[in-house]
Amino acid sequence: MEDFIKESNIKVYRNEWLNRKDGVEMKDGKITSITTLSGKQFSGKMFIDATYEGDLMAAAKVSYHIGREANSVYGETWNGVQTEVFQHGHHFKTNIDPYKVTER
Repeated sequence: MEDFIKESNIKVYRNEWLNRKDGVEMKDGKITSITTLSGKQFSGKMFIDATYEGDLMAAAKVSYHIGREANSVYGETWNGVQTEVFQHGHHFKTNIDPYKVTER
């Protein structure tokens, strides 16, 4: 990841923590900027909450679930672990021998 950041000339701000009390500005239900505890402000068209605890979502006061929601919440029927279900085709159709080498 560090190589990618360097190659792409991406500026990284380390040890900046979201001001969870009043560091999220919103307009028409969208986050327009965030402010860190040190006072740095970052504006953007889109923000991704990649925190472990969902800090940005909580500070923006958006609805979210902790843990697993019911299938009925989003109308999902294939979410979660699907054991012994092969209809979706996300499995190998034949047995694979990891020791067998084939010519191409």
